[in-house]
Amino acid sequence: MRKRKIPRGGVLDAVDSVPITRSRAAPGFLPSAFALVTMPLVLAAVVHQTGLPALRFQYTYTGTREARHDLSCDYLTVTGIRRVSPPPYGINQCGVIAWFPVEWDRLPIPFMSSGD
Repeated sequence: MRKRKIPRGGVLDAVDSVPITRSRAAPGFLPSAFALVTMPLVLAAVVHQTGLPALRFQYTYTGTREARHDLSCDYLTVTGIRRVSPPPYGINQCGVIAWFPVEWDRLPIPFMSSGD
């Protein structure tokens, strides 16, 4: 490690104040542009495959609160409210968070709308 000599005025020269790194590659335009283009594409592919999460905000049920049989569940999604009727068997079928496929034509993005 190189020792720095502080001049009599107490201020380092511009050459001495630059940090020393062992990196040989300088960041360039191409890696930044590649990341800028690929990140939204990767995100869109993941959303297309998995869907988007939705939050349950209302539900109706029969039975006791501990062992309820859900009749209908309303979820708040990006595209609006979505009502789900769970199967008639089992208990606690409506989770707090559910994943739904994306309805691309209903997304509130101007360039994605069909223009109807």
